[in-house]
This record gives sequence, structure tokens and C-alpha cells, in this order.
Amino acid sequence: MSKEQIIGIIVAAIIGISGWVTFLYNYISNQPKIIGRLFTVVPGAWQEKNMTTYLCYLYLTNQRKAAVHLLDYDLEVDFGEGFNKLNRVYGLGNRKDINFFDMSGKQIVIPDFHKQLIYNKDSLVQFGIPIHGFIMFAGDASYYGKKAKRYRLTCIDAFGKKHIVVTKPEDFGNLYLLQDLTGIRFPR
Repeated sequence: MSKEQIIGIIVAAIIGISGWVTFLYNYISNQPKIIGRLFTVVPGAWQEKNMTTYLCYLYLTNQRKAAVHLLDYDLEVDFGEGFNKLNRVYGLGNRKDINFFDMSGKQIVIPDFHKQLIYNKDSLVQFGIPIHGFIMFAGDASYYGKKAKRYRLTCIDAFGKKHIVVTKPEDFGNLYLLQDLTGIRFPR
């Protein structure tokens, strides 16, 4: 084999490999990838149902250019013994009489709560454009007062793909910023 033939084979191999690399890069970069965090999680007691509630404020965006609708959410909490799955509370968008209270029984006011639910915002999760809002989950009554080590949120998109976001309580956002984002008023 001549030197020119060897160079020709090498050049052809490089072109073939670069075509596959380009194909794989385009395939991967066109898949949505949701990133973000649980901005805050406010535990509470749901006495009528004998459950512990977790009112979460999510802040999510898409790391890639392929926009996607989020269809459902799951939340798990880890108290140090592994993750425990919570139940999503449905139907909050239909209620306008929801009240929240702090540990001393004083009311926490969330203006237009039903409009601030993340799943009531008919928005695509797009590259660099965040969606944010509240969502509630509930778990066993014995969880009330337990200190969580971390939370694992699973966002399920319209194609069934699951996007996982893990947040530790020490990484929660500033409550004053939450007040600016939502208008929430905590008792004094």
C-alpha cells in the first residue's frame, strides 16, 4: 500500500468518525434536560387527612434548546435512612379557600395561590427561561417535625422522560427573594 492510499484511508476514517460524532452530538443536544432546584419546602400538618404536607416552590429551566412540557411531578424526602416517596396533592387549582399557618398558628398569606401553582402555568420549559411555582405533596403523619437531609424531585415531561433534581435544605433560596417572587407574607 502506498503512502497516498494510507493517508486516503486515514482521512476517510476521520471524516466517517466525525460524521457519527456530529450525529451523536445533535441527538444528545436536542433532548430536553430540566435543571433547577426546590427553592424552598415548607412542611405542615394536614389534620383532616392525618398527613404531613410539603408545600414546595420549584424553580426550573431547560439546559438544552429543545423545549418541553412538564406533565407530572414526584417528590421523595430523605430523613437519613433513604428516600420516602410522597403523594402529590391534586386539585389545589380548583380551590380558592386554602389557608396556610405557621407552627404558632398564625396565617401565611399567598396571594392568588391557585395562579401560582407550577402546573397551572401553561408554559414550555425552555432554554434559559425559568418556570417557577408552588406544588404540594403529602406523606405520613409521622414525618411531621422530622428534619430532611435532602429532597429528590422528579419532573416527568410529556414524552415520559424523567428529569431528577436533588436539593438539600441548606441549598434552599432566600425567603426574602421568595417574597419578591410570589408576594407571600409570613406572620411577624
